Amino acid sequence: SPSPPPARSTRHATAALPPGLSTKSITVNAASVDVNYKAHTVVYRKVVISQGNIIVRADRARTTMGQHQRHSQWTLKGNVHIQAPPHGTLSATEAVVNVLGSRITQATVTGNPAQFKQQRKAGMAAQGHAAQIIYDLDEGTVQLSGNAWLSDGRNQMSAPVLTYDVLKDRIEGSSPGSGGRVHLTITPQAPPSRRKALKGKLPPPPAKPNRPPGTP
Repeated sequence: SPSPPPARSTRHATAALPPGLSTKSITVNAASVDVNYKAHTVVYRKVVISQGNIIVRADRARTTMGQHQRHSQWTLKGNVHIQAPPHGTLSATEAVVNVLGSRITQATVTGNPAQFKQQRKAGMAAQGHAAQIIYDLDEGTVQLSGNAWLSDGRNQMSAPVLTYDVLKDRIEGSSPGSGGRVHLTITPQAPPSRRKALKGKLPPPPAKPNRPPGTP
């Protein structure tokens, strides 16, 4: 009888996590902890929550008991500062951080206004502010809404809603149902070849007339 065909090796592809997500454990450090067993809540003061390169700081944080459960929500208040890769920071007075599948996946910050800053691949920094900013680490997007303003380091854009795609380095402005407008300020910049061509070709300053000594 014919011999059986050789066995084929099977490989299973593993989906890579977005740059902002981490599989490391969530750690919490705080100046004090108040556990309410009756309400099943935990309140931290002067807290630092971290998971890999994601670092969250606030004066106060509240969550349900068992902060290491797979799905949870943290409510933060006072001097909220969130550091999220790649090279992004959020600053606000209040925030809600969602944990899904034991990973910090989204942060919604509010303030007057809330601030956002992201180091771009081109070397310039994108920064903006709005009444509310949603940083979706799963999708790699930052949505600014409510008097949203965003700068890519040279040009500026304002709109009711601005969405910055961190991974694609792309900005989209919209005004869903508000009747508002999207405003864009473009700062022109001469190309390097043009700037080099103009360098040294400016006319010299006018020569000062020779005057006899003592002449005013």
